[in-house]
Amino acid sequence: MQAHFVARCVTACLVGIASGFVLVTVPDILSRGRPESLFALVDSAVKDMSPERLLLLLAGGFLWGLVLKWPYSLCAAACQLGSLPAFAVVEIWTYPTSHNLWAFEFSIYVFLSIIPLLGMSAGLMLRRIFTVKVVR
Repeated sequence: MQAHFVARCVTACLVGIASGFVLVTVPDILSRGRPESLFALVDSAVKDMSPERLLLLLAGGFLWGLVLKWPYSLCAAACQLGSLPAFAVVEIWTYPTSHNLWAFEFSIYVFLSIIPLLGMSAGLMLRRIFTVKVVR
């Protein structure tokens, strides 16, 4: 039973990472066209983080709150920004001087992760309000 729970949590995290990556980078693709590389796309998406992208992350968390049950929605929403530090770590590994302030950058990612969590909370509350309980 525990292995099944862990597998579902890991799957929710991976789906959350993928959805967050799409939500953060698609506006860049739509506005600028095809990027030079995946790292250039992520770099421009992070540097051009706008209120619209933050609203997309909020909506993504809201969707996870509506679609998934409690612990899995938390995993998916919390991991929506998980791809950004992963790309930063690869860049740090490749170019050691590229992220001199990486601790601040990662702190900002943690702070920004609150936005999808707020959306998830609203989605879970709305789901709880409109769930009809059948009494037998």
